[in-house]
Amino acid sequence: MFRNRIRNRYRCRIRNRKKITQSDSDNDCDSDQGGNGNRYVERDTILALRLNLVWRYSLNGLELAHLLVETVSDKKASDILIIDLQEQSTLTDYFLICNGENSRQLGAIADSVLDDARQKGQVRAFGREGSTHAGWVLIDFGDVIVHIFSPEKRSFYNLEELWQTSRVVLRMP
Repeated sequence: MFRNRIRNRYRCRIRNRKKITQSDSDNDCDSDQGGNGNRYVERDTILALRLNLVWRYSLNGLELAHLLVETVSDKKASDILIIDLQEQSTLTDYFLICNGENSRQLGAIADSVLDDARQKGQVRAFGREGSTHAGWVLIDFGDVIVHIFSPEKRSFYNLEELWQTSRVVLRMP
């Protein structure tokens, strides 16, 4: 019911943009939007529409992690690891950890992860942290968090030891 109301409001918004008056339309717009032609969609309605579309077409965490493993291996990342955190953390379901040898490779891996997730998985990242010159990049997809490290930073942060009680799903040298 809520979804139908959102779609109905969205249709009214589209009609307004096309300059179709309410009398010309089939009068299925909500009456609470007013008959003066100044109909609009509230911000939460647009957000609900976007969340519905993202939720409907997104991959689950493990599928996304495997898709991203293919992406980072195509960019010659080394020491690729997927850790299952579903039992230990509410933060995320999976960590994908990999190494890049220099700052250019770190940037190329990070950019290709973002592009492939958007194009192949139809998933957008919630955020990107760190920088290639600092030696680490973190990309947050919600269910999967991708860590791209230089070898020095990976040994410094040592996430494998921190999450040693977690199950290793995949390890590629």
